[in-house]
Amino acid sequence: MSRAAKVTLGASILGSALIIWGVHFMQNRERETMFQGVIRDDERRREKMRQREEELQRSMQKRELYERVQSTEPLAIRGNRRVVNLQHEQSSCTTILGGLVLLSIMLLFDENIRPRLLFAKSSRS
Repeated sequence: MSRAAKVTLGASILGSALIIWGVHFMQNRERETMFQGVIRDDERRREKMRQREEELQRSMQKRELYERVQSTEPLAIRGNRRVVNLQHEQSSCTTILGGLVLLSIMLLFDENIRPRLLFAKSSRS
């Protein structure tokens, strides 16, 4: 084999080896970059979960505060509105009946209420 053929063969083997090494190097670097993306995604997911847990804690604290301020127990009459809770229907009915009895006793014995109610009825007709 001539010297030129040997140089050409060596150069092509060396070139091929460098190309193969370069492709493997780029694949490894790309794999590491992709793995870093997975790590970043996991970190983002953990951060979102932490934020959701904090929001849940704040929501639970607000609920506790609201429940302390505003009763969740059923009331038969609140202002002019009637509130009915199906779980406590019997207690609501007895409270409503008690309120009606109290109102009728007040109407019977209180002279100041009766005339106003009578005049209110007659003025509407």
